[in-house]
Amino acid sequence: MIFTLTLNPSIDYYLTVDQPLMDTEVNRATHEQLKAGGKGLNVSYALHKLAIPSTAIAVLGGFSGEFIKEQVSKQQYVNLIPITAPAANRINVKIYQEDKNLNINAKGIQASTEILAEIFKQLQQVQSGDYVLVCGSLLKNTPETFLQEIADLTHQKQAHLVLDLETLSLTKLCHLKPFMIKPNLYEFELLLQKQNLSLDEIPGCLDEVLATGVESVLLSLGEKGAVYATQSEKVRLLVSAIPAINKVGPGDAMIGGFIGKLSTGSDIVEALKWGGAAGAAVAATLEDSTRDDIQDLYPHMKVERL
Repeated sequence: MIFTLTLNPSIDYYLTVDQPLMDTEVNRATHEQLKAGGKGLNVSYALHKLAIPSTAIAVLGGFSGEFIKEQVSKQQYVNLIPITAPAANRINVKIYQEDKNLNINAKGIQASTEILAEIFKQLQQVQSGDYVLVCGSLLKNTPETFLQEIADLTHQKQAHLVLDLETLSLTKLCHLKPFMIKPNLYEFELLLQKQNLSLDEIPGCLDEVLATGVESVLLSLGEKGAVYATQSEKVRLLVSAIPAINKVGPGDAMIGGFIGKLSTGSDIVEALKWGGAAGAAVAATLEDSTRDDIQDLYPHMKVERL
């Protein structure tokens, strides 16, 4: 089973504006859409499109939490386990104007002893060989020990810990020892405290991260594809020219497609292609992508060994 943990879910409010944005006058949207968001939930959506079951643990509260719960319940292959919070989930605003976009994310719910205890209670059902994906921002005031306790529990269960978080450091990774991390280039540079990395520098930087005890890294590079690295191999995903309209969620869909296919027995190359196709399908539209979209894009994915 694949477990996704979304600590800080959201309603993502998409607004499309055809005219240049004005700072003193009223801007009027030509299209608007509400989506249940959060990185772990986005991963579960991608798995659903590939008909791969997942258990989505999400902290939900208030009217926005009810909306998220309603939307997630429509996904046949997603088993939602809501962790009840006393406050409402955040609402994030995504504004699109021609080739520009502006994302404003709210802070969200605050951590409590009760919420964290219920999360660990639900994670007790994890079994050997399962995948536990911790994705997105943490709750406000989450204790420093939280991730280590998640890692310890996952390792005790002989499951695979996958992290997609900004709040990582090389020192933390030495202690957490996840099966995989999935940074984008910006997060990768933050992790290494470096800037403007070139493609030629990336293999050496990946070795630096792997030296902490991380088993593998899936580094997403946007329109330049991705690189997957372990101690024994490095492969690069090459994505054909596909218009990238939506910048919210392609990386989440990539990790969903990749881990989903790994969990069903695919090799690294095939899993990486499916991950790339799932990510590209999300990037290509502001509407909801489908299984057919992913299948149509799969033949356009190429993988080469570095």
